[in-house]
Amino acid sequence: MSRTSKAGKPGTVRDTVHQVLDQAGPVAKNTTTAVRHGVTKSRAWAAPQMERTGEFLQEVAAPKVSDVLSSAARKIEPAQPRRRRWMGRATTGLLAAIGVAATAAGAAAAVLRKNGKPTAGETAEQTSDDAASEVQTPQHIAGA
Repeated sequence: MSRTSKAGKPGTVRDTVHQVLDQAGPVAKNTTTAVRHGVTKSRAWAAPQMERTGEFLQEVAAPKVSDVLSSAARKIEPAQPRRRRWMGRATTGLLAAIGVAATAAGAAAAVLRKNGKPTAGETAEQTSDDAASEVQTPQHIAGA
């Protein structure tokens, strides 16, 4: 199968390829220029479109989407389990009163114990003599 050239003469495949390449060279250069020009125009058109879309999403769509998501989250959230109280309010108050009474009793015991012990510079005899004189002093004043 032989190919014919433009002039109608039979030629080789190699000749045909050369002819196509010779014709394609200027077309390719024009096409490259046209594509670059088209890309530039497309970018010039797309940039403001993208800017407007971004502003819309940020100012209008995002708050609505956020509201929808928050609402959905509230709807699907499980209810809080009820806490079972092992003590009623009266029992709690009673325990508090017992605690206060125990604290007061402990404080009273500490004061009584401190008054019964001699201080660092005193002996047990001096403390008992002081206690006896304190008991006798009010009787002398009362009798006088």
